[in-house]
Amino acid sequence: SGFGDGLFSAGPEPEALFEALASSMLQAQLPDLRHFLLESSTLTRLTPELCSTVLGIPNSANWLNAARTQNMFLTRVPGGLVYHTLFRDFLQNHLHQTNPGRFAELHERAARWFEERDDIEQAFDHYLAAGRTDSALNIAESTAVSLFSQGKHETLLRWNERLRTAPAVAPRLAHAWATIYADRLEYQA
Repeated sequence: SGFGDGLFSAGPEPEALFEALASSMLQAQLPDLRHFLLESSTLTRLTPELCSTVLGIPNSANWLNAARTQNMFLTRVPGGLVYHTLFRDFLQNHLHQTNPGRFAELHERAARWFEERDDIEQAFDHYLAAGRTDSALNIAESTAVSLFSQGKHETLLRWNERLRTAPAVAPRLAHAWATIYADRLEYQA
């Protein structure tokens, strides 16, 4: 065996290492905290009020404090806390795999809550996560013209891309999308 054998051998990808770490951290938690982590990951920004009001999780302030104390990849941002993106993705995937009904229910609750407060971008994302393409499509169709006039072109392009993979037709959104690309002289797109 020569010097450096195996030094640059292919090993596990960083994402796989993170998933293994996150999985062991999740399993090491008490069941109630594990339950809170999985369900609260439905939201992108966490506050005790949002977890309690939107998701119906009791004692959210205590659970958020416990998660922070246990170093569960939470960071303080203006207006609340956020999970590290990889950890949130891990938690969401785990919840979706282990309890798809609850996953859809929580996202639909969040979608309705955000829609009632006119936060249509979050509502759209939650409806799609819940598998409610019809509701996401309704949001896109009813707001495409106003979002276009507000200059929220990237939002419209992202929505159109996400709806194109679903069997959904969104004429107003498609028109806005075509206009954006025509204005950019990107005719092939």
